[in-house]
Amino acid sequence: MSKYSRDFKLEAVNAYLSQNDSQQQIAAVFAICPRQLRDWVSMYQRYGAAALAPCKQHREYSTEFKLTVLNYKRQHQASAPETALHFQIPSASTIRVWEQRYNQGGTIALSNHPGRPAMKTSKNPTDPQIASKPWSELSSKELLREVEYLQAENAYLKKLDALIREETLAQKSKPGRSKD
Repeated sequence: MSKYSRDFKLEAVNAYLSQNDSQQQIAAVFAICPRQLRDWVSMYQRYGAAALAPCKQHREYSTEFKLTVLNYKRQHQASAPETALHFQIPSASTIRVWEQRYNQGGTIALSNHPGRPAMKTSKNPTDPQIASKPWSELSSKELLREVEYLQAENAYLKKLDALIREETLAQKSKPGRSKD
């Protein structure tokens, strides 16, 4: 949940826009960071009062979306707050975290759980009939197909984990100078 209500943000923005005081002065009156006020004013000017509403739930972004955001930032030489505003991401620090993760570990580090891919919520995304039924109602043939699918998925994830560990180990043990 957001630290500040929509009404509080709107009051601060309106105070800044209706007075001749600087962002620092208005921010001091509202006991907030001037950068925060600047971000709120930008969001208000671009998207209106609705953009100041706090997010009620945690959002999950796909790896592809994160890459799109980072590519946009780089191509347009935009700051994190400008990029957050463009994509309507509530916090510029989210983009900074993505950037740091990408710089340290590449695309795999941008997955929702770095080091492993996000898990699917359905039982079998390739067969919606199986996914929609409770386990107790599946026939033995459907159960067998589900077990085979899960075994293949498990083997894939184990291999992916092994490759990531191997890559991490290789990066940690780069050859140094020999003493010969």
